[in-house]
Amino acid sequence: MAQSMSPTQVIATSVRRLRTDYGWSAQRLADEMTAAGVKWDRMIVVNLEHGRRGTVDVAELLVLGRVFDVPPLSLLAPIGHDDVIEALPGQTMQPYDLWQWVTGKERPTWIASDSDGSRRWLDAVGTNIIYERWQDAEGSVLLAQRDVRRAEKIGDANRTQDARSRYFEALEVWAHVLTAIRRKGLVPPDFPDEWESEARDVGLLGEA
Repeated sequence: MAQSMSPTQVIATSVRRLRTDYGWSAQRLADEMTAAGVKWDRMIVVNLEHGRRGTVDVAELLVLGRVFDVPPLSLLAPIGHDDVIEALPGQTMQPYDLWQWVTGKERPTWIASDSDGSRRWLDAVGTNIIYERWQDAEGSVLLAQRDVRRAEKIGDANRTQDARSRYFEALEVWAHVLTAIRRKGLVPPDFPDEWESEARDVGLLGEA
């Protein structure tokens, strides 16, 4: 098994791997970071990659994801690589396990299933699930809207009717998710005003 690394060491390894893959010099990465709003110089990159820089803050991690065009979490939990990460003091994880924990996909072993911690975990994960449902519902509405526009463009009345039927079916699912989010006192992502108006017009949402 590979020797365990701290989170910063894993990020440094990921940075060096990507920088090399992209054919970037240390100066090029520093320039990209600075242009994105985090002032780095060549020595910061060199010190990080050679273990002489002990931390990477959250803002830096996010901007690294931005300049490399990758999810920031993939720098900390590089799934598919054999890194062993000391995610917590004395607690090592494989990248996949760390990804599952950080994204709420799997309850960590230190939280007992019948504990208060488990209930808090499930409550937080429940919120994540609602927003995953939002993403699916939003995608369905967008696809249905596209089908309606295509059917209208070719002037096929039957196809247009079928497409609009699928659109309102997708809108109904989206409206249910929107209602669930608001009932929990949460803020939904941005969406076109017309969706809410149409959902109210056909009785899928109550009055604002």
